[in-house]
Amino acid sequence: MKKMERKIDLKTKSVLEKCWIRDNILFLPEQLTPELYKKVNQVLAALDAKWDKRIGGHKLAYDISQELGQILKTGVYYDWRKDTQYYPTPKDVLRFTDYFIPYEYDAHIKILEPSAGEGAILDFLKDEFPNAELSAVEINPKHVSKLKKKGYAVTCGNFLEYNPDLRFDLIVMNPPFEEGVQHIMHAYSLLKVGGTVVSVIDSGIYFRTDGKYREWNQFIKGKYISSIKLPKNAFKESGTNVNTAMIGLTKGKVQMRYFYYNFNGKHIVEISNIPDSLYGITTAVVDVERFLKGENCFPCGSGNDIQLSQQMREEILKLLEDSKKTVQTAA
Repeated sequence: MKKMERKIDLKTKSVLEKCWIRDNILFLPEQLTPELYKKVNQVLAALDAKWDKRIGGHKLAYDISQELGQILKTGVYYDWRKDTQYYPTPKDVLRFTDYFIPYEYDAHIKILEPSAGEGAILDFLKDEFPNAELSAVEINPKHVSKLKKKGYAVTCGNFLEYNPDLRFDLIVMNPPFEEGVQHIMHAYSLLKVGGTVVSVIDSGIYFRTDGKYREWNQFIKGKYISSIKLPKNAFKESGTNVNTAMIGLTKGKVQMRYFYYNFNGKHIVEISNIPDSLYGITTAVVDVERFLKGENCFPCGSGNDIQLSQQMREEILKLLEDSKKTVQTAA
């Protein structure tokens, strides 16, 4: 994460010094030239202040007085959204985490959200795992304040420099896209044996072999990994159209036991009729209990279902003679 200092000139500073705030609205002291307004607005936009023509001022998302005072004192400001590539995780993306998380509702586990932003992932997991111990790492002081108000244990700083004594059962993350590989690798180092990292990542992991992707391909060798491509424009509401995927990485020996169907000498189950519209999924888990109840079972929790072949249905029914619960499949 590259935090860039942006300097303000004397004219911009003079305007900001004369601004006043009332009822969460910041008012400019005078009519500005287009060039000067652009410079002032860049500073205010970095503080999440948005111009509202109806009220003739900038609406504030929070109390910026302390940050604005620091900017006027130092003559520099940071644009946290741009520098940290902050794109909040939409709810429609969060539902895909069910596919990768191996824990039950009442599990007493330690969960971490790195680069937590305002805590969209933690808010989701808090409902999913009410007995879990939730922690966050976040570099933006404004977001840190919001996370603390929500009651989360927060460390303020760069996640890549975060190295606590404790280790986590589950890390769920939406890291900056440009540094996603490094963030996931670091998160993996913070897992307990048997722990899982679930992360959003750019879809370049499927076809790129240069630069950071070369390091990624070396890193995942011999590890328990599964992935899905997320729908196109999954992060459009957050301000980006980057093509994304979600991956799950489990550290060490996996405790969950799986069934495998022997196909062409490989221990996989082939589902040959997965439509392209189903997000390009190449690896999936079919929950046998859901399957028996006639519920949607692929991908778990997504609300989507596929037509399993009759052969596949028969194989699952045979496997129920044992007491195991899931079937790992790959297309």
